Amino acid sequence: MSEVSKLNLWQKMSVIQGENLDIAKDKQAHGYKYATLDKIMEALNPLLFTNKLLVYHETGYDKEEKLSFLKTIVKDIEKPED
Repeated sequence: MSEVSKLNLWQKMSVIQGENLDIAKDKQAHGYKYATLDKIMEALNPLLFTNKLLVYHETGYDKEEKLSFLKTIVKDIEKPED
């Protein structure tokens, strides 16, 4: 069993967060610079793969609030039921 397999989802996410990635802010709008989701995922994907995590996104619309949203889901591929 690998060291990664011994970690739970939160521990794996903590390992990735500890990498302290420097992601360039490649876009600008409304007076702010920001990193696009594509750039963020490009930087995260190798770490997600190494830690056996899957990230996917769902879009939706809240009728009460009248706004669109993006929901990010993280799954541990070794323990998908968690």
